[in-house]
Parts: sequence; C-alpha cells; structure tokens
Amino acid sequence: MSSITLEFVQRPSLKNGPVAFVTPENATELSAHSLQPILLAYDRIVRACPFLPDQLGWSLHPLLYLVLGRHPHRGVVYLAIQCYALQSQMTELARDNLIRQHLGELGVEDCAIDYGVDQYGATVSIDGWLLNMTELSRVADERVDIAKSTLSFAPEITILREQLS
Repeated sequence: MSSITLEFVQRPSLKNGPVAFVTPENATELSAHSLQPILLAYDRIVRACPFLPDQLGWSLHPLLYLVLGRHPHRGVVYLAIQCYALQSQMTELARDNLIRQHLGELGVEDCAIDYGVDQYGATVSIDGWLLNMTELSRVADERVDIAKSTLSFAPEITILREQLS
C-alpha cells in the first residue's frame, strides 16, 4: 500500500472507518449525495486492500445500519451491501441473497449511483448493477494510461563517444 493511502486511512477522522458516523438513529436520514462518494471510496479501498479494514479495526455495523435500517436510496443500500460483503469476505451467493432481500431481484429495478462528475461539473450517475463492470473498466483504463505514460527517472543526458572508453 502506498504511503499516501496509508496516511489517508490512518487519519483521526477515519480511525473507526469511513462510515463510523452512521448510527441506527441517523442511518435513514443521511444524505445519499454525501454517502455515495464515501461508500464508493470504501468499496475501492476494500477491493485494493481486502484485509485493511480488519487491520484498522473498522466495524461492519455502520454498513449494516444502512442496509437493515432501510436507507431510502437504493444506490446507498447497494453500495453498503457491496462494502459489507467485501469486508466480511462474504460469498457471492450470500451477497446476492442479501441484495435480493433488501433490493429485490438483481438487475430488475434501477439502482442509481452517483459515480463522479464530468468535465463540466455535472454529476455522472450509473446503474449500480453495472458498478463492478464499470470499476473493472476504470482500473483497466488507468493501467493502460500508466503503461503508456513516459516516466523519466533521470534527466536526459548525451554521452559522447569519447566518454565510453
């Protein structure tokens, strides 16, 4: 893990995890607009470093409060289930059953997730059912961009022929 990521996740505000502020009392009242980027980042962190939440002692309870408390936004519930399933190392079958229990049949009813912003600052939303494919594509595109970029490790210098002997 990079030192930047480690420093970020060890910030005092994240001591108990990115969603430690979620309680049974406030779980249904928190703004989807605020929760979605946090849950999306949480999902990305756990995918990149599956054992990090356990090492840092992040509780699964806040994620369950969003799911079991029936947050009114389907995208928030979907992301909370995804994060919970990843962190608890739940099987795909168990995760899909949890999704069916709280959101209905997979892929039937839209599950909008605010995924980012475009070049004009407008919110870009995707259907949550496409999140895994969208994330795989995003990561693959980033890897291609990194591979294509020119990394310079030393300034360009010219070695003259007489310097080679």
